[in-house]
Amino acid sequence: MTQINYRSLSEPVTDEVVRKYAGKELSWIDNKTYVFIGVALWLGMTIPFVIGDVQAGRGFEIASIAKVLLTTSIAIGVVIAAAYGMKLRARGIARMKRFAEANDAVYTNDMSAPSMNGMIFDEGHSRILEDSLAFKSGIELGNYRFTKGTGKNSRTYNYSFARVSLGRNLPHMVLDAKRNNFFGTNLPDTFSKEQRLVLEGDFNTHFDVYAPSGYEQDALYVFTPDVMQALVDHGKEYDIEVIDNELILYKTKKLNLDSKDDMESILAIVDAIASELKDQSKRYTDERVQARQEGNNQSSMPIVAEQGRRLKQGRPIVAIVFSAIIFAAIFVPAFLPPQIADTVTAAVWPAIFLMGFIFVVGIFVRGRR
Repeated sequence: MTQINYRSLSEPVTDEVVRKYAGKELSWIDNKTYVFIGVALWLGMTIPFVIGDVQAGRGFEIASIAKVLLTTSIAIGVVIAAAYGMKLRARGIARMKRFAEANDAVYTNDMSAPSMNGMIFDEGHSRILEDSLAFKSGIELGNYRFTKGTGKNSRTYNYSFARVSLGRNLPHMVLDAKRNNFFGTNLPDTFSKEQRLVLEGDFNTHFDVYAPSGYEQDALYVFTPDVMQALVDHGKEYDIEVIDNELILYKTKKLNLDSKDDMESILAIVDAIASELKDQSKRYTDERVQARQEGNNQSSMPIVAEQGRRLKQGRPIVAIVFSAIIFAAIFVPAFLPPQIADTVTAAVWPAIFLMGFIFVVGIFVRGRR
């Protein structure tokens, strides 16, 4: 069990502590900067009012005074809010850095495009590691986000994660937790169905399990009854990935790194699952490369064959076909005679809505089994 000293999280964060641990975050801004921002904002709002009054032939009336007072109040309010927000942010960073120092850990915040293994870390664009704590025990906890699409069609995805080194390279395996699914999986990747495994007992009522084709027996070697029980008891609310020599747990809910309760909970979960997985996999060897591995003394950690290192991505065939049918239903009637077009439209659209309803219900039922 990872031993953590939480005392520093509850201790007050004084200005001296902020200067020590978060001075870099505040170094670019001071009182002069706030004054400059306030004046620039005030001028940007006030000048258009003045120009409008001049062009309208109005003098400096009571209404003009009211406008100036309004813009002044807004500018002052914005500056105060910005200063308060910066101070809160700096205190939060200082608290976390002090906590990391007390536990011989490394705290990272707002890192752009981090180089990390895992299915969420190579998705989309605008990838940001919002904050993370990496402990000497090999466990890292954090929050991460990325964006897909552009403009009005863009969407930002937020995940919390916990990852730990297993000390052994294993085949790429993913456990899609059914408890956190609603209308289908919330995984960022889609995996081909031939890689889905059925394990013993009721394990598949909690997880959909994916392993590379040809690695079914390897997955069974790793996911013993004890390992599966630990996963069900402690990890059924998390999507779980085994990639290279790491175990990663994902959730779409933010992890509060400054919360003792949240930290204790996730660390207990990671320790319980990782200890079972480490114990079972410590002797795992991929027989496909075993002979080559034995003849290569340069590598201290057994490797996995190329075909087992990553799952094959699937394609959302049903969604593609459904989209094609809708596209045809919209545009094909334009090329048909009016009577036929009306008949086709009257028949096709109810069928489309019915198929969509059945599809959504099917996904929902499957995800809740």
